[in-house]
Amino acid sequence: MRAIILLALAFFPAVARADVSMQVKLKRTTYWRGETVHAVVTCTSDAGKTPPSHVRADLGGLVDATAHVPSLSPNELFEIPVTLTTQSVRSGQTYPLTVSLYHGPAQPDDAYSTLEPLATQSATLSVVRPPDSDRLNVWQWSYGGPSVILNSQHQTNAKDIGFTAAGGPVFPYSPEGADPAEQLKLYRSSLEAAMKRGMDISFCPVGIWHREYNLVQPRGTMPLVEPSGEDENAHPTVHPDDDTRYQGAARNGHEYFNPFHPEVALQQTYANELMLRELGDFPNLKYAFVDAEFVDDLYYHNTNEGGLKLLEERLGFTREEIGDPEFVAPGVLADDDRGLRYRRFVLQEGNGVNLALQRAADAVHRHRPDVQFLSDPFRSAALLDMFPGCDIISTWTYTNPDPKLMLYIETLRAVCKPAGQEPLHVVTLLNYPGSVVPEEHDENWMMMGPGRLIETTWINLSRAPEVVGYYAFDSYYKSELAFSQPSMDALAELSREVFVPYGPLLRRLEVAPRRIALLSSEASRWYGSSPGLLGYPNYQPYHFYTVMEMAHLNADVLFDETIERYGLDAYDVLVLPKCDVLTESVYNQVREFQARGGIVIADQYLGPDLPEALRFDFDFTHRRKVSANAIATGKIYTGAGEDDHIIPGKSEMENVTGVTALQDQLILESYATQLREELAGKVEPDVWCDQHDVLVNVLEQHGVQYLVLINDKRTYDDRTGPFKAVMEELVPQTASVHFRRDEFPEAAVLYDILAKQSLEMTEADGVVSFEVELGHLGGTIIALSPQPIESMTLDAPNAMHRDADNRIRVRVVDPSNRTIRGVQPLEITVTDPSGKETEFSHHSCAENGRYEFTLHPALNDPPGRWTITINDLTAGRSATHEFELTGDQQTGPTPGTQ
Repeated sequence: MRAIILLALAFFPAVARADVSMQVKLKRTTYWRGETVHAVVTCTSDAGKTPPSHVRADLGGLVDATAHVPSLSPNELFEIPVTLTTQSVRSGQTYPLTVSLYHGPAQPDDAYSTLEPLATQSATLSVVRPPDSDRLNVWQWSYGGPSVILNSQHQTNAKDIGFTAAGGPVFPYSPEGADPAEQLKLYRSSLEAAMKRGMDISFCPVGIWHREYNLVQPRGTMPLVEPSGEDENAHPTVHPDDDTRYQGAARNGHEYFNPFHPEVALQQTYANELMLRELGDFPNLKYAFVDAEFVDDLYYHNTNEGGLKLLEERLGFTREEIGDPEFVAPGVLADDDRGLRYRRFVLQEGNGVNLALQRAADAVHRHRPDVQFLSDPFRSAALLDMFPGCDIISTWTYTNPDPKLMLYIETLRAVCKPAGQEPLHVVTLLNYPGSVVPEEHDENWMMMGPGRLIETTWINLSRAPEVVGYYAFDSYYKSELAFSQPSMDALAELSREVFVPYGPLLRRLEVAPRRIALLSSEASRWYGSSPGLLGYPNYQPYHFYTVMEMAHLNADVLFDETIERYGLDAYDVLVLPKCDVLTESVYNQVREFQARGGIVIADQYLGPDLPEALRFDFDFTHRRKVSANAIATGKIYTGAGEDDHIIPGKSEMENVTGVTALQDQLILESYATQLREELAGKVEPDVWCDQHDVLVNVLEQHGVQYLVLINDKRTYDDRTGPFKAVMEELVPQTASVHFRRDEFPEAAVLYDILAKQSLEMTEADGVVSFEVELGHLGGTIIALSPQPIESMTLDAPNAMHRDADNRIRVRVVDPSNRTIRGVQPLEITVTDPSGKETEFSHHSCAENGRYEFTLHPALNDPPGRWTITINDLTAGRSATHEFELTGDQQTGPTPGTQ
């Protein structure tokens, strides 16, 4: 009975004259409505042989189940599984669960009022509303939660500001010698509390961090060798004969276990399966999250026995035998170049990270195939196949001095697309000490301001994500200046006004096909000699990409391997920023692309000879100097903006001349103007704005397009503005937008969805123009509808019965009563006879003008006149239907099952 020992109920003693005793065990006392309660009843004969009997379980007098107990021999134990449905009862309430043992066979329900049980045991169950399946999850990046209060000083509650999912249980690593199974049970109360708050949870399986193995240490592990001498920065080292710990790490090798070792594999799988056995019954376990930041330390191959064997099998040479790069032409790298082959091998196999992730994902999916496995960070190499087994690939992005750095979501889209994975781009609210406020003024980490939070969020939303995330709360902010309550207020407002009503729409849309691609080249990163720019290696092309976005030239990001595997047939324009080096295969594909008329755009760093490439000499080296420290003192940390392993107050500094955020923005706008002017007649956007500080992206579904417009007009605020290193305050503006009629021939009516109104448009010379207000919410969604939305119809029964399914059908139609193509967000409100909103209210979408849902009133829902109201959130139309919920139900409680 391993899985049924989690929770014993609070029992009443058995009746004294009984010859049989009873014990009931449950896994938990909180259930989503619609779940089945599984109880195990154990009956034991305490004396002589007992006659047959039966068990009756009753949930609040509404649902019951009975089970037969045979005649028992002396001291015989008999276990009976009993199940009860929660579908028949209202959510948001607690119910008594009473389990009783009676002599003889089961009786009619009305007979039990006169029967005296042999034994009775009771507990209280909570039935809660399950999360809407359509909702856009808002995930709080954290370990070991779930966190309720995100900032203790300001008592900021996660759910109140819009979070629907939070970090949760980690595999226990203390106290020393503890039973991990017993430690895992301690998480159960917090998981039940999260269910009651409507929160999904991400739990943390075991990867290769050393602490994760404290209670499940692999056989053969040896103690670390403690450093000798007085170097306070020295770390312990791995014993050279210990093959269970990681050998060959570029740095911090003592932190990791060796994923190639069979004992490590055994313990990793055991730990993760134990976690799922103990906690896997919780339906709100939505994500399994392995923080793989150790990839930053493992950029050499593993030199344990298994790693060396794999190196020999895959490459046949060692790192010392790589030799000089092999070029077949200037800037063109041979496909079999040993250096690049080694780089790909290490990050796709040789460091063991992907093996550890795959093993963890397999363990999770064996027990819970519905759980989405995610890992991060993806930021150091533009390579495919680094995160196998992951349903979601994630990273977080620092956005000082510019929120447009969040455009890095395009790289996550690029790595996810071939394997059908999903991107999760986390907005980190953190700013390093000295980046937006000089350390001489305040040495603390700083939270981003509300305007930047809003813009970064909209950039993510414009790529139609399945989930959005935010990182960094509480202990980082140790001064009043460091914490920004207006940012929390902005997140809460985004949740109310955007995530909840329009999240279902965004989840159904897709990024429209693009004809422009931009190469993020790992070969150039590995062998390039151009100057390093602000950001991690994968962020190097994003300064050019930002200028393209400001010029309204949307592009897909490709990797070397993407082109090598899939070619360039889907595109007409290829952009090559910071491409010092191309592989031979990529170069040949680009030359073929040019031969069929494809246009190549490049910067001053292009290495290979590509005749007719359109070159731009944009200098972005100043962007590292947009720093409060640099502006105030003329110094920044060496590696600032390139590495988040900097230790404030201790890392080395360099002398620079500071650049203000306004100067940076004006430089980017000048580059965007130059780009548009020089590409005129050659490369034109399909949708554009008169302003460079309005961004736009095109989404689509069912042949209908949706424009996401984002306000990038910012100024200095009162909090960080005096230091000129970041512009945090959004300035509302009227955007003048244009699109080519031949690209959107069916766009007949324009709807500002957030305003729920149509927009006036003009058309001249094949160009459609309109204006839209970008207010304090920072963005909006424009539906290019092929039809005007005239009205809605709502088809539902006039009378409904409790504990029965009732189908509700909605149509969104045009003046000719034809359903509207595309996706239409809907707000569904269901109120009871007192006018109180019920659990059936939700947000969803009609697809091509049709939406259906099931309404299943509970046995204890009040009878009388109920109302269904459907609000169309595109054009502001609505429909209402009243129905009578009858008080009749079948006689007695709804039966459960044995």
